[in-house]
Amino acid sequence: MDRGKNVVAVSSDNLREFTKWTADMDLALLSAMVEEAQRGSRVYGSWTLWHYTRWREVHDLFSSLSGFAWNQSSKKFEVEDEVWDSLIQAKPSTGKWRVNSIRNYDLMEEMWSNDRATGNGGRTP
Repeated sequence: MDRGKNVVAVSSDNLREFTKWTADMDLALLSAMVEEAQRGSRVYGSWTLWHYTRWREVHDLFSSLSGFAWNQSSKKFEVEDEVWDSLIQAKPSTGKWRVNSIRNYDLMEEMWSNDRATGNGGRTP
């Protein structure tokens, strides 16, 4: 298993070890967050920003579009090529979601979809 350990040269005779975030760590964090959410344990009733921001971008995009379906195996939203092409032409920044998988999206959806504020009072954390 990749533990994300890497070594980088700080100077010609000095090396520094650092840990790189891995997919296994991502899954462990999200699984722990789901478990804590089910217990009612959150930091001041809220979540931290990084995972939420990634989830929010994807959720907001695909929940407002018709025809896209989540593929649990590929970890991507899928639709006919013509629909993707039209979306990317209209919103070029969405092209990344055509090729990049969204690991653990189902866990993020479980954690945040029911707690999402909408309307005039809705704000990001």
